[in-house]
Amino acid sequence: MPPEPLAVLRRVRPNDSEAILQAFTAPDMSRQGDAQDLGTAATYARRLSENPFAFGLTTDGTLRGVVALNVDHGNRLGWFWYWTHPSHRRRGLTKCAAGTVSNWALSAGGLERLELGHRANNPASGRIALAAGFI
Repeated sequence: MPPEPLAVLRRVRPNDSEAILQAFTAPDMSRQGDAQDLGTAATYARRLSENPFAFGLTTDGTLRGVVALNVDHGNRLGWFWYWTHPSHRRRGLTKCAAGTVSNWALSAGGLERLELGHRANNPASGRIALAAGFI
């Protein structure tokens, strides 16, 4: 079996819309945002590309997931969230990315508090949260 491609975090780009649309075709992705066609995926990608706290999780240059924060700058607070394309789950990529982004947000990102919630019917998301240092 070939080695796993190197995963890289980078800013989300407007041209990530096709990868976003592909990810959002999975049934369990419907609660992650509005990307039902290429136009709405492009809007979603553009919005994320304008968020300095949104990072794309990539392999081979292709977006495979997002780790991001919605930030309340006045309170230096970030609401932490993430998603991963179904084909790239259960590889530890999101755990590593979430830990990296949370460490960055609390140091160079200038935030003092991060909050994260996950649905009770999504224990995998809870495992990622724990691995990233959330309680």
